[in-house]
Amino acid sequence: MTPSGRLYWRFQSRFDKAQKTLALGVRRSDVLATLRKVEERGALETAYRLLQYISAVFRFSDDDSISDPTPMLKSRLKPRPPVKHFKALRAAQIGPFLNALDASTCETETRWAMLLTILTAARTMEVIGARWEEFEDLKYPGRALWRVPAAPDCWTPSGISTDRR
Repeated sequence: MTPSGRLYWRFQSRFDKAQKTLALGVRRSDVLATLRKVEERGALETAYRLLQYISAVFRFSDDDSISDPTPMLKSRLKPRPPVKHFKALRAAQIGPFLNALDASTCETETRWAMLLTILTAARTMEVIGARWEEFEDLKYPGRALWRVPAAPDCWTPSGISTDRR
């Protein structure tokens, strides 16, 4: 089972227990205990994302009797470590970087995604979320085209689809 699957299972088992005994009365302490277990592993960013996911489950619920127990928990988590941004490559470093990328043992998809990001100057999430239908004439490099949609239907700031079809 993947780490994210284990996290989901932990939350789901607590949620099922609370659902059976408290008629969906998940307490803040239940959510905080689950988040603390994630923090203990040192996965602080995962704890913040799990908190967002749990909150979204409650916010998008159709049942008006369910309230979101998470708004006050963000301040109780350990602070995130500062983000480290990598410096941009200088023009003289691009060639050696591309050679190193070509010689690397990373997954083929990773290599192609990095090249696509570099060649198109697209944002990382645009490349990650790209669909094959958006690409045209890939057999002919001179005519190849990537039509990036203005706003994908399934994208929201929290990363959770609000489409309820």
